[in-house]
Amino acid sequence: MTPEPLETVRLHPVVQARTDPRGTGTVTFGAEPQRVALPRPALLLVLVMAQAVLGRVIFLRPTVGLVQAAVIVGLVVYAVARRDAMLCLLLSAYITGAEIVWRQARAPVPYQLGPYLMILISVLAVILVYPAINHLGRRALLYVGLLIPSATLTIAATAGNARQLIAFSLAGPLAIAVLIVWLSQVAVAPWLYRRMLWTLAITGVGPLAIAATNLSDYLGTGEQLVFSDASNFTASGGFGPVQVSSVLGLTVLACVLLAIVETEFVARVLAGLVGAAAAVQSLLTFSRGGMFSTAFAVAALALMLANNPQGRRRAVAVVAVVFALGYFVVIPRLDNFTQGAFKERFTNTETGRTDLASSDLDVFAEHPIFGVGPGMTKYQRLSYDVCKLRNDACKDEASSHTEFTRMLSEHGAVGIVSLVILLSLAWGAIVRATNDRYLAVTFLVWSMAQMFYANIRIVAVAFAFAVAFIRVVGEDEVRDAPVEEHDGRRRRPVPVARARPDRSWDPTAEVPGAAL
Repeated sequence: MTPEPLETVRLHPVVQARTDPRGTGTVTFGAEPQRVALPRPALLLVLVMAQAVLGRVIFLRPTVGLVQAAVIVGLVVYAVARRDAMLCLLLSAYITGAEIVWRQARAPVPYQLGPYLMILISVLAVILVYPAINHLGRRALLYVGLLIPSATLTIAATAGNARQLIAFSLAGPLAIAVLIVWLSQVAVAPWLYRRMLWTLAITGVGPLAIAATNLSDYLGTGEQLVFSDASNFTASGGFGPVQVSSVLGLTVLACVLLAIVETEFVARVLAGLVGAAAAVQSLLTFSRGGMFSTAFAVAALALMLANNPQGRRRAVAVVAVVFALGYFVVIPRLDNFTQGAFKERFTNTETGRTDLASSDLDVFAEHPIFGVGPGMTKYQRLSYDVCKLRNDACKDEASSHTEFTRMLSEHGAVGIVSLVILLSLAWGAIVRATNDRYLAVTFLVWSMAQMFYANIRIVAVAFAFAVAFIRVVGEDEVRDAPVEEHDGRRRRPVPVARARPDRSWDPTAEVPGAAL
């Protein structure tokens, strides 16, 4: 199936679109990058270091996390008021890592603040920027709309105390839906897509810094850290290893993509260093899903680039370096550091998720139409009323970790229909992509692998799935482009100083496709 030709409306980078005057259904943001005084690699290094320091400070002073959350909310309001879709996109990418920092630090913010902010940004962006919802957006709303009727079962079973259970179960799917409604109408210039990738990489430095410094603090006490066949909370910053390893895995994936699509050598080296550090820390959490999901996504990336002779060279080089360093340097050192526990953990294929998935299917067999309701799967062995009487409130009762079987147990046959729609959305994202198809496939594989492993417990999964719908169009600005003077349409002047612009992109260039 050949995608329809794409006609876009190119917008001023600060004054964003209020409508789509040509009726194309797609708005292109970031036609021209704006420059700063610092050389770009130096600025990136400063941002990486600043994020590491901020993460550590929030971990030591959790109230700083509240301040950070308030600043992000303020920026969201500012971006929406200015109709600045570019800032909305970058804020959404940043929230993927900030969410884990807040949870690691036990910051005094709502646990589900990440998906709530993502939903807020998406809804306001659609209302204020786009004139209509396209067919992919309508399909996404149907996907999440089918999950709502089962919520009545949760309300009935919990005597009205269902808000937290429903929010925990449906926040992820709702975030996916509204993000698709928004991002399926967005096309970005190549430089802005790279900036989004850098935002994903830099925001992941926060959880990385917390996990690494927490491990260092523990070792500094003289205590011996014992690694077993279970996940390690110390190496995860004292928080859930599954969620920490997952967001670190996304950081690694963003860095791998940057190593391929970046136009500056120093920036590629910096991305490689950040990705290597995130990979090592993710492996030290002993939560296997984080790096396994990334490995699947990188494998899909390599396969997608295999047919492109030019893009294949850099992709093969990146994968070869990653494999060589990992196999000959990182893994032996990690195995030595963990006294042999590393290889035992990562070569052991046994997992309790198989039993949980089987339990989900048993629940589905007993409740095939509407399931048992959002968040109610864990209360099937012991009822909700019994759990409320227990001191631990059944916190140790395992809940579903696989999104696809959870949909069956909690939503029944309706959940199957919703899953089919979700898969059709993924296929739609692949079909509509052209030269940037490898990007869509890479993010889809990562997010789907995460759904198999850990539901949609972090907003990064929803964002990665929806990012596959963004189209990358046009070319970067040409070398030695004329300096842009002050534009009266802006509410503030544009800095005149510009660093060296990127080269133009071409479908037959070294990097694959005109998209990147």
